[in-house]
Amino acid sequence: MHAMKKVLFIDRDGTIIAEPLSDYQVDSLDKLEFVPKAITALYNIARQTDYELVMVTNQDGLGTDSFPEETFWPAHNKMIKTLAGEGIHFSAVHIDKSFEHEQLPTRKPGTGMLTTYLHGNYDLANSYVIGDRLTDVKLARNMGAKAILIAAHDSSLASLDETLVLITQDWEEIYRFLSLPVRKARVRRTTKETDILIELNLCQCFVHRKQKTIAVDAPFISQCFSICFAKSKGCIFYRMVFIYMQVAFNLYMQVCSRMLCKLVQHVVEKA
Repeated sequence: MHAMKKVLFIDRDGTIIAEPLSDYQVDSLDKLEFVPKAITALYNIARQTDYELVMVTNQDGLGTDSFPEETFWPAHNKMIKTLAGEGIHFSAVHIDKSFEHEQLPTRKPGTGMLTTYLHGNYDLANSYVIGDRLTDVKLARNMGAKAILIAAHDSSLASLDETLVLITQDWEEIYRFLSLPVRKARVRRTTKETDILIELNLCQCFVHRKQKTIAVDAPFISQCFSICFAKSKGCIFYRMVFIYMQVAFNLYMQVCSRMLCKLVQHVVEKA
């Protein structure tokens, strides 16, 4: 039996390439501009992880007088060719051409374009939607996947939905998040007086008590190593030290996973 595939459903405009604020249409080569660090991060993700890459994008009115297809494809094909030249290949590109007011099921956050993944051999629970809008978060929820939102951090967003596991404007942070092994614990304790669910992972901590939800951002310790690595500039010795430190930290966190589960269990029992 083949292992179930994990997928990254990645938005296009505002996520991989910059979205023009003038008309929100990348309809010429002059408007084609990649989001900072996107190519490097996607290359590392493609090379170091086992995620299948799938592009999912809404292109309002594509093919109409307001957005002729002949103005769309040159820039789009150039983007695809550039990414492929860096070893970044998408197994599929799904484009919805409708307007928002039409409310078609194929338009994000609808899943009409993605039924293959809903019924195929895919591990959606460990798959992610990456995008810059809340419709991408809603798509992840509708798919039974998780969401990574490319946006300025806002503490109010963290409590919107457990689907949303990371908010960042930095593609390098997305790469680090996806490349680290999953380390989390989940324990539930139900009594006549309380119903407590605690979920802990390296990125977020959600504590649910009755109808209340508390979302707490946990620090990315590995980010410290990356900052130190960047500041070490041309010094090979310090770069090697930081690399070994990060590897040691990752191994340490894997060992601590079981201890984390025990800790959560203890917290629940004492609650």
